[in-house]
Amino acid sequence: MQRKYPIIEQRQLRLPERQGPLGLGRRCRDREDLPEVLAHHLLVYRVRGEYVVDNGRLGLDDERVVEADHVSLVDVGRDTAVSVPLTIPSGEDAPFTIVTTFNCTVTDAVTVVREGQTEAAKRLDTYLRAHQRLFELGQYCELAEVNEVRVSTSAQIQAYTQLKPPVIPGISIELAGVEVTVPDALREYREKLRETREQYDLSNHVAIQEGTQALKEDHLKQALAAQQQNGTLERAQQVDEFAKESPARVWAAGLASGEFSYADLAAQLDKRERMVVERIEREQEELRRRWEVTREDELRRQTWRREDERQQLALKLELIKEALQRGHGDEVSLGLDELIRQMLEPGVSVASGGEERQSIEKNGHDFDGEAAEEEDSGD
Repeated sequence: MQRKYPIIEQRQLRLPERQGPLGLGRRCRDREDLPEVLAHHLLVYRVRGEYVVDNGRLGLDDERVVEADHVSLVDVGRDTAVSVPLTIPSGEDAPFTIVTTFNCTVTDAVTVVREGQTEAAKRLDTYLRAHQRLFELGQYCELAEVNEVRVSTSAQIQAYTQLKPPVIPGISIELAGVEVTVPDALREYREKLRETREQYDLSNHVAIQEGTQALKEDHLKQALAAQQQNGTLERAQQVDEFAKESPARVWAAGLASGEFSYADLAAQLDKRERMVVERIEREQEELRRRWEVTREDELRRQTWRREDERQQLALKLELIKEALQRGHGDEVSLGLDELIRQMLEPGVSVASGGEERQSIEKNGHDFDGEAAEEEDSGD
């Protein structure tokens, strides 16, 4: 609540009683009859219809002070700020609030008291309301456009005070500034929005912290699992090394001392059993492969042998055909019978193709010699 200005306090005064024995002394006013005066205050007395200013030099027994029937306490400080709030309509339900501040200085305290200027703020409020254009600046603006309204109202009030300055008798007035405060509805909305954002940021922060903690815990669990796995592998390697040296003795000593458990022994036996099974499977696979290779070689040799036999038979048949063409059918009858028998019975072994060919060629040369001798004898 704004304090009163420029007249802070007013009191009615009564004529004080005379002092001394039998009421024959001088009249003197009591200090409690007067307001408390500060350094920037003045007392203005009304004495028989006239106004007397007390600059702090009048005593309580001064005739003017004693005869005064009224006293006013006036603030004469320089550039006293007087704020005037004013609401103007907006484009929404809530209005804009304009706070115009004036710097006021009392130049004539007697005039202020005589004119009854008890509150300068009320006079300045009336002065601003007389400017109707001021109430039209925000009627098409939303509450969120408070900055635009602030600029337009400030310019409008500055122009208005220059063209038509405010006048209060006994007081000099200057425009100090214009402020458009944020509407309560917009302030509440922004406050809720800020609280929601802070709550959202806090929730995100908590979620991030929880996620980071969970991630750290997962990494720790993975590290422990890896360490445990490495320890298990190292333990298994130790068991393998001990078992290679002397399995029975090592396992007996380890079980007795508690260094190895029966679970370790069972795992080792399973491992050895798997190794034996794998070795047997490898050996069987090797035998199977060798048998297949041997079988393929045998089939290949049989194929070659049948091809040789076929070629030998074809050669014999060719030689017999040649002998028959020369007219030596009687000499090759035995060879033809044998050839037919071999063709009908493929299992019968065939004589060497080279020897048979030499025999047929020899017989053929003999036939040629005999034919030549017969031709000579005929001649």
